[in-house]
Amino acid sequence: MKKLLICIVIALMSIDIYADASLSDGWKFNGYGVIIPYLDGRDFSNETHPLYYSTMKLRFGVEKEMGNFLFKMQIQNSRIFGEEASITSNKNPIFIIDGYLKYDSILNVPLSLQAGRFQMDYSTGRFMAVSPWNYIERAYDGFRFSYHKPNIFLDIFAVKHTTLLVPPPFNAIPGAYLYPEKNYNDYDILGFWYQNKMGDKKSEAGAHEFNIFTYWEADAKKADTTNLNLNRFTSGITYIWDFSNFKTIAELGYQYGTKGALDVASYLASLSLSYKTGDYNFKMGDDIYSGTAAGTKNEINTFDNYLASKHRFYGLMDYFSNARNNYGGLGLNDFYFGVDYNIAKDWKINLTSHYFTSNQKSVSDLSDYGSEFDLAIRYNIRYGLFVEWLNGIFLPGDLMKEFYRTPLKDRVDPGFSSSLRFSVKI
Repeated sequence: MKKLLICIVIALMSIDIYADASLSDGWKFNGYGVIIPYLDGRDFSNETHPLYYSTMKLRFGVEKEMGNFLFKMQIQNSRIFGEEASITSNKNPIFIIDGYLKYDSILNVPLSLQAGRFQMDYSTGRFMAVSPWNYIERAYDGFRFSYHKPNIFLDIFAVKHTTLLVPPPFNAIPGAYLYPEKNYNDYDILGFWYQNKMGDKKSEAGAHEFNIFTYWEADAKKADTTNLNLNRFTSGITYIWDFSNFKTIAELGYQYGTKGALDVASYLASLSLSYKTGDYNFKMGDDIYSGTAAGTKNEINTFDNYLASKHRFYGLMDYFSNARNNYGGLGLNDFYFGVDYNIAKDWKINLTSHYFTSNQKSVSDLSDYGSEFDLAIRYNIRYGLFVEWLNGIFLPGDLMKEFYRTPLKDRVDPGFSSSLRFSVKI
């Protein structure tokens, strides 16, 4: 990776020194950084010490428009502080998070083709998004064909999650094609996303946003015997109505297909309402993720939106952002109420309470995960620079206590977490 960085610097210097003005002009530089110290006491035990660790994400990028072509690249360094084995070792976690060519206005119509590595984030992020809270983030390798107008767009994408062979057999020789396959880990995602925006929030009818989408995930069986083939479709709609001080978001999703020998049949339903008055914004809602009933053997009914944004939903403490398939695959119901308050210029506070239950009861006939109470305080230092303090307390219910119980200890104490997020964007 050091060689790659050196080559990039030399290439940019070469353009400035030797190229004509049309090539050397118009370069844009950008940067992004996030540092988050965590205090993690989410194990429901007051007899253990809370974990303390810090994550970092630093990003530097360049881009240039050349007529209808756009070149963009961003490199990123992500790490957990102290993750090297010693102070003289180097994990070198530097990689390309964005690197693509984009051709706009194909045939002089609002069509574009994007190829390379890029991120995709649609509407609310509940089904497909970047997952920016993660210190690495999600990116895709592939192609995206888009039709974009001011209030309407259609994206068709074909991207790779994981490639077939590492490395691929560039030379066709007998040893490159083993049987049975030793490293078969292909994961493809194909789909489309359509969005249409209409009206204005200040009009009598308000503003409307309508999204419809379908994507297909195909994960080939690996050489081991525990990973199952995934052949799953996810289809859904997102509708947003924004009228005066009111805002409503309704989302429905359905998954179907197969995972190994099991049929997939699951659903997601979400409804939120918000009302803004003065410096206050009140919000309430319910998110429902279907679960698989205990004892079900021939079907998977647990909704798995793996490609969604993490940390945007289900509370600040992230008990459920990656774990709806854990806890026995019982699914999730999240009932919440919160309020945003603009304390002063550049100061904002959020208070939110959640009550979590499983969508299906456990073998022991339990469904109460518990309650979470979140507090977030944000200060915008200047444009692109802010600090945010995030806190949460979780009071475990009977089902959560059952899942966290160990042979040596019943873990029944409140869980807690606190983090301080420093973010800058240039």
